[in-house]
Amino acid sequence: MIQNIKRWVWCLAGLIWASSLSAQPNLNRVEYYIDMDPGYGQATSIPFPPGPSLTNFALNLNPGSLTSGVHILGIRARDANGGWSLDNKWLFVKPYPADSTGPGPVPNLNKIEYYLDTDPGYGKATAIPFSPGTGVANAALNINPGSVTSGVHILCIRAQDANGRWSLDNKWLFARPYPSDSTGPGPAPNLSRVEYYLDTDPGYGKATAVAFTPGTNLANINININPSSLANGIHLLGIRAQDAKGDWSLDNKWLFARPYPADSTGPGPILNLTQIEYYFDKDPGFGKGIPVAINPVTNLPNFKLPINIAGLSAGVHILFIRSKNVNGAWSLDNKFNFAVSSAIAAPAIVVNSVSKKIICDKDTLMVSYQADGTYNTGNIFRVELSDANANFTAPKVIGSYTGTGNTTIICPLPDNLPIGNNYRVRVSSTNPVVTGVTGSDSLAIHVRPAIQTITGDSNVNVTLSYPYSVPAVAGSAWTWVAPAATITQTANSANLLWNIAGQQTIKVIQTDQFGCRADTSRKNVNVYALHLDSIKVSTLSICAGNSLVVTAKAFGAYKAGNVFTAQLSSATGSFTSPTTIGKDTANPVGNAQLVTIHATIPKTQALGTGYRIRITASSPVVTSADNGQNISINCVAAAITSLTASDSGHALFDRPAIEGNAILLYPNPAKDVSTLVFTAAAEEQYSVEVSDAVGKVLLVREGKSTIGQNLVSLNISNYAHGIYFVSLLDKVHGRRTLKLVKLE
Repeated sequence: MIQNIKRWVWCLAGLIWASSLSAQPNLNRVEYYIDMDPGYGQATSIPFPPGPSLTNFALNLNPGSLTSGVHILGIRARDANGGWSLDNKWLFVKPYPADSTGPGPVPNLNKIEYYLDTDPGYGKATAIPFSPGTGVANAALNINPGSVTSGVHILCIRAQDANGRWSLDNKWLFARPYPSDSTGPGPAPNLSRVEYYLDTDPGYGKATAVAFTPGTNLANINININPSSLANGIHLLGIRAQDAKGDWSLDNKWLFARPYPADSTGPGPILNLTQIEYYFDKDPGFGKGIPVAINPVTNLPNFKLPINIAGLSAGVHILFIRSKNVNGAWSLDNKFNFAVSSAIAAPAIVVNSVSKKIICDKDTLMVSYQADGTYNTGNIFRVELSDANANFTAPKVIGSYTGTGNTTIICPLPDNLPIGNNYRVRVSSTNPVVTGVTGSDSLAIHVRPAIQTITGDSNVNVTLSYPYSVPAVAGSAWTWVAPAATITQTANSANLLWNIAGQQTIKVIQTDQFGCRADTSRKNVNVYALHLDSIKVSTLSICAGNSLVVTAKAFGAYKAGNVFTAQLSSATGSFTSPTTIGKDTANPVGNAQLVTIHATIPKTQALGTGYRIRITASSPVVTSADNGQNISINCVAAAITSLTASDSGHALFDRPAIEGNAILLYPNPAKDVSTLVFTAAAEEQYSVEVSDAVGKVLLVREGKSTIGQNLVSLNISNYAHGIYFVSLLDKVHGRRTLKLVKLE
């Protein structure tokens, strides 16, 4: 076996060498496993001299822990680049020990069982009584076929020996004969269920049940079906029954129709007209007549249409007019006969329609015209706008079309037109030069409302309502839009209940008494998910009368004058009647804003180990969860003495501690280690000095405090017993000193 492994290692090295034409990295690990691969790098490591190969490398394996039989040996290597070789695997056998005693005695059988058709599992079939022994030759087995249905079945028998081993199952096919039919089919069983479905079969037993009197048939039974939930049209009704034996009938199916309702409402709403055109005498085809500019409307009562008859011959003519609706359907042509007494020379240009008569500056209107005569290539039709007094001394061109035929020209109005009620338009051409007839319609132009400032909070909270407004203007209407809020509007003001956190936008659109719409007023609003979390305390063990720092992260927009309050629960963690232990006035705005409260446990507070602390806000009202950890109040604070070194050296005097600023050493006296405890309201640099009775500084510790309680461990195990002085220095409090007694 070892020789085989030697040959494998040599082959592996050869394969690694042959796999690349460049210099090979050294191997840095070789490992093997037996039978089960534990994963790369986790098999048994093989010591070896580093190098790119393992030629003739010997591996000794101790097979003592292996069971007799067949096993797998797997070996692989990893190079300095972290690349693994393929696993090389061999089957090998650990021989079974020589059998010098024979097979040994046959154990007794201790259980025999049988089953029919379905195996319930070893030990769960029907037990067969028998006399214990090593065999059951000629044992009889009586099986009652009464519970077995007619037809073919399987009988299976097996045995278990005293060692718990089971035999193979012995199986036989047998048949229980069908009874001879001497009595006919027998009585029909009662029906136990009748059900129906419409259109889609939900499955047997899942359709709608039909109430009925149990019996063998359902002659003349009525089923009432409410068709109100069905769509108009053809449907399928399926009915079936189940008898007391559980057998289902075939489905009986019928087609039926739910009638469409009678048309009692008329043809429905009239659709908007989008196009009107006319022509003379001969139809040029739909969409090719002389266009008429209109706004989409359902009808045009008393519509005045100037017609240009220049170029028509003297005599009788026919005017045809038709319209097209928004669905693209054309009306029938309306015909009017008229006579031209004498021909009018062309060319001539007449404005036949202007889409809007009341206009707002920066609006767009459509102007249609009828140009008779011949117009040359390159000709431009121009729509000209007069001044507010219908004067064309200095007309403004508001739209144009390059071409030779009739069309509708889209005309955007310029900004800052003077207000007026007597503007007119005309259409002129450039080739030939023709000045069109002034349109008969007077146009009123109004100034569009200015953008207004939306007044209201820019920083708000989800689930709360806030008022907003724009300046009121007589005769105006406003549309408020804020997808992230529920809006309750009253004219120029609205209350917005914010539903979604994030940066949101309010839009307000003003429409004045003339129908002129202002540009959209906008206000960006920061919406916050209001809550307090991450409640932390500077200590979980404190004496009544001592101070601690409570911090939290505030999310939301808090109003001026808001007060954060730290509340202490009962000793069982209940906030039914909380105790106020500290307050801080602040109105942070944003997410994860730090809230810091310097709190003091009342000296009269009962001792206990299950206290909790939470924080509330007053504007808006918010209550946090508690700090999530039990706080122990396990003592009542005594006065803490603080010592201050005098200018003369080390003459020390006692003074009462300032609550919240005291320092403490414990244990004191101490033998090996004493801990300095102090509280910081902010992060700051500090220095701790340990000096002996003559003022010699023996130890200096520097650090940066954290908000809340801070601990500095002082190792005094190497100091001689006696009196020492521990001083804490920081920018806020200067020097604070305590006496420390070192024990032997």
